[in-house]
Amino acid sequence: MKKTYKITVQYEGTRLRGWQSQNNTRNTVQDRLIEVFSRVAEQKVDVQGASRTDAGVHAYAQVAHFKADLPMDPLSFIQTCNGFLPADICITSITEVHDRFHARLNAKGKTYVYRLWNGPHRQPLTRAVMAYDPTPMDIEAMRAGARALIGTHDFSAFCTKPHGKHSNERTITALEIRRFGDEIRFTISGTGFLYNMVRIIVGTLTEIGMGKRSAAEIPALLRSGVRAQAGPTMPPEGLTLLSVNYE
Repeated sequence: MKKTYKITVQYEGTRLRGWQSQNNTRNTVQDRLIEVFSRVAEQKVDVQGASRTDAGVHAYAQVAHFKADLPMDPLSFIQTCNGFLPADICITSITEVHDRFHARLNAKGKTYVYRLWNGPHRQPLTRAVMAYDPTPMDIEAMRAGARALIGTHDFSAFCTKPHGKHSNERTITALEIRRFGDEIRFTISGTGFLYNMVRIIVGTLTEIGMGKRSAAEIPALLRSGVRAQAGPTMPPEGLTLLSVNYE
């Protein structure tokens, strides 16, 4: 009898084309998992994730679920699957859950971290997981801009592909900016995120940090709903899905 399993997946997204299955490539996290799970379970296994991370984006704890009649105990199953998965994807946990569990629909919030190397020289050893910009940045100015983004707003100006008839309203519950030496780390938590929303928020805040715009502009930018008025979409390599939250 098929049972429902919740898994946590970690991946380094540099060589991958994102989480979501696509028509023009099989090199996605979802496709890799479906291929390996179906092979080990000897049955067609569909895997659904909580977040559709883009190409080049990483995950420390992506959550997904699948239904299957496993031929072995769950722990042995994921250990076997990890042996077939590429080195940049690893299942880190598995738990049997109730049949109605859905990784995306049951998620109550997500936390992302964006890492930016802000030193005078590039860091070759961390370039896969950090963006790079040597321009001096004012952390306090960026924090002022971040405070204006916390709460429930229409984030159309911070989205590459706004939902047409659907609401672009989202709630950011926390937005923390910290410096660790030459690294600036943006940690953003919210109930949900639009396409490229985190990367555009960080791009806008870095412009504030560089003095290219003022933190006082954020409320008007939110009201405008115009993508062209916000900052750039930051490179994907700096972004990592840190966690998915459930009740």
